[in-house]
Amino acid sequence: MRRRVPIGLIALAAAVAVPPAAAVAAEPAAGAGTAQPAKASPFTADRASSLPLGLTPDDVATPLRYPDEPVVLAWSAVPGASSYKVEVASNPGFTDVVWSKDTDQTQIAPEVLLPDGSYWWRVTATDEAGTVGLTSSAARFAKTWPSRITGLKTSAAPGGPSVTQVDVQPYLSWTALPGATEYDVQIASGDQFATPVFNASHAHAAFLTPGVFTVLPDDSYQWRVRARDPKANPGPWSQPVAFTKAWYQAQPTAPADGAATSNVYLRWSPVAGAEKYEVQITSQQHTWTGTPLKISAETTNTAYVPTFQDEKAKGLLYGQIWWRVRPVVNGTYGGWSAPRLINYQAPTSTTAVAQLTPATDSDSALTPQLEWTPVTGAAMYRVDIATDPLFHNIVESAITTNQAWASRTPLPDNQVSTGYYWRVVWGSGTVLENPAWMVDEATVPTDDFKKQTSIVLGSGATGELTQPPLLSWSAVSGAPKYELELSQNPLFEVSSLGGAEVDRVKLYALGVMPGTHMPNAKHLGDGTWHWRVRAVDGGDAGQTWSPVGKFTLTSPRPAASTPADGDTVVGAPLMRWSAVAQACGYEVQVGDTPTLTDAATKVATAQTALVLTAKDITKTGPWYWRVRADFCDEQKGQWSPTRSFTSVRPPDFGLNEVPAKVEYGGRTTVVGALSFGGARVKKPTLVLERRVWPEREYRFFGTVKGDAAGRFAFRIKNTRTAAYRLRWAADDTHPEGQAPFAIQVLPRVAFTVGGRKVVRRGKVMVRGSVFPARTALIQTKVSGGWETIRTLKLRRTRFAFPLKATLVPGRHTLRMVVPGDQSLSTARSRQHPLFVYDKFVIRGGRGR
Repeated sequence: MRRRVPIGLIALAAAVAVPPAAAVAAEPAAGAGTAQPAKASPFTADRASSLPLGLTPDDVATPLRYPDEPVVLAWSAVPGASSYKVEVASNPGFTDVVWSKDTDQTQIAPEVLLPDGSYWWRVTATDEAGTVGLTSSAARFAKTWPSRITGLKTSAAPGGPSVTQVDVQPYLSWTALPGATEYDVQIASGDQFATPVFNASHAHAAFLTPGVFTVLPDDSYQWRVRARDPKANPGPWSQPVAFTKAWYQAQPTAPADGAATSNVYLRWSPVAGAEKYEVQITSQQHTWTGTPLKISAETTNTAYVPTFQDEKAKGLLYGQIWWRVRPVVNGTYGGWSAPRLINYQAPTSTTAVAQLTPATDSDSALTPQLEWTPVTGAAMYRVDIATDPLFHNIVESAITTNQAWASRTPLPDNQVSTGYYWRVVWGSGTVLENPAWMVDEATVPTDDFKKQTSIVLGSGATGELTQPPLLSWSAVSGAPKYELELSQNPLFEVSSLGGAEVDRVKLYALGVMPGTHMPNAKHLGDGTWHWRVRAVDGGDAGQTWSPVGKFTLTSPRPAASTPADGDTVVGAPLMRWSAVAQACGYEVQVGDTPTLTDAATKVATAQTALVLTAKDITKTGPWYWRVRADFCDEQKGQWSPTRSFTSVRPPDFGLNEVPAKVEYGGRTTVVGALSFGGARVKKPTLVLERRVWPEREYRFFGTVKGDAAGRFAFRIKNTRTAAYRLRWAADDTHPEGQAPFAIQVLPRVAFTVGGRKVVRRGKVMVRGSVFPARTALIQTKVSGGWETIRTLKLRRTRFAFPLKATLVPGRHTLRMVVPGDQSLSTARSRQHPLFVYDKFVIRGGRGR
């Protein structure tokens, strides 16, 4: 149980008179030219009282964890101080000061983000006279960012389950890290991160796919990720995650292995992500080079038919032939399919007129494949594809000896609503120069087909969102890439709706997250966003756009926590709020009216805390404030709801002038009257706290009760130097009040010299006392200061002894000094003059 009044603290009667406040002289009118008296310097009068105490934090064992635990530095008020200089250094000698700032408050939150590590900090006060006080002892704190990333996942599809093998693209995701503004991602063959095959930086979301940049070749890989804070300080790399990329082989579908056919019409299943296919035909099994290799060609279709020129170039003749196919994308090759045998032979049945097999409409990036019956006597066929039924606008025409055709280059999506028209013209010629067409092209059968790419958007990127969504879409056969447009303009035009920017990017992927959707992508700002996707075919041509998707992004608002809404604070309060994901900083607005606009002054900080100064909180009364996240890239978040606080002057304790230096053993009377808000506080209960060396914190020293007029009085027995403060604890009706003061206790020193002159090497009696008994020095004044001529290690308070005069002849000044320590300050006696002379004796001879 705490004692109400400890030893050395004696409560006085409540009737002790309180000294009236000193009258305030009237200020002269502006421009009157009256000389203002110089302000007295309390730090000059009492140097020791200028030392700041109670620095917190002072602990490196429990680091402050960014971003939820901001660095907030606080200290006890210094009596008479008008401002404080705070310095933070990376070394105890303060030769490397990393941050420094002046404030008129007794706490401060650096507006910068410090790198992880241990720091030393100190405070120096300055009084109103401009006198710089003593610098505090250095306190310490440590700051850390738990920044190792976890939750790494490799998926084969955007938002898909975790896998260890992918065929086209890996989709990489991880747990978003509080305090991170961007991420670096590396992919390396095996674990060779010294030479990564993929290196991405400035990713503004916890998701990335290499498809934004490239396609990885088949191999075994590992990937890792690290975060960066708003100052680009990197965290550690995550633990690597392994995956294998193994692209599927093309699977032939027709003709069957070993089939006899007059139609070299090669077909296979589409390979996801393929840009084109390489097809080879050889007349010698297992030999894919030299003379036996009859055809080596590329196509963007999933079928291949040699042209007349292809067959004649190397003499592709009837007989056994073998073929194989493999996919290609962006210079990356898949594996060859297993070779298939064809017994190539002349047609065994023919028709008089080519009978067209109705073409199947296409909703992909692949052009429909065309087939017809062989015609009696025909040696070649010409296939025409047009956009009109009269074939006035032919977009493709090819000649082949086969009874099928597959366009090598994709056709655009429908040019007219009815699609494309095609026909076959046959001839009996054996050379292109004389095809010997056997029929009028205007009379041949025709057919039509439609090609209209269809793409379906994922369902996750719609509605009201607080974080940028994962944009995904369905795969389209024959489309190695996709083009994404993202804009706040629903027309996707830069020139309309105020010139909203449009992000356009081609991707080897089926999904991305804004902020990672293109190289050097910016953080996505708040507002309504429109997006659409279209397939890009093997000829790098974009197809039909998907329907437009729309979502509205409203970033999270910081949640203010301190001060409480409507709270009453002294001066400028410490303001704190919650961290917002990916914020690189925050902006705070403060005003004395409830209406705050974007045009009002903003204060920026990288932390989730801020302490303003009297330059910002310029008067007492209600104030209003709000905070928002800054995502850099000129992107701001949403303002938090406006909160208020009432700034008041600190409670006035009305203390009498407490002497800064007193002698040991005496008593100091402290008298005052507590006022708050212009009125006396009725029967206040105050706590007196004391701090003595080597303590860093104030400790309870006693309880003081006031009367109905707020008056109080008490005595302190002076036994050691200490810093004190009276504290009026806060409650629902008032903020906490503090009245600091310091008392230096000096030993009582008496010192006398028995005479004013003494012969050299003679003795003079010195007497005196030191209470309490301790080491004392007898000193004489010299040109450079004072010189000690005798050290007394006193065990009793009184002393008396003859002092031998070893000084040079002349006039001297003596004094006694009792050196101070952490408990008592240095004391000095009054000075005494002493004349030292030589004694001369003259003896003469008799008669002289």
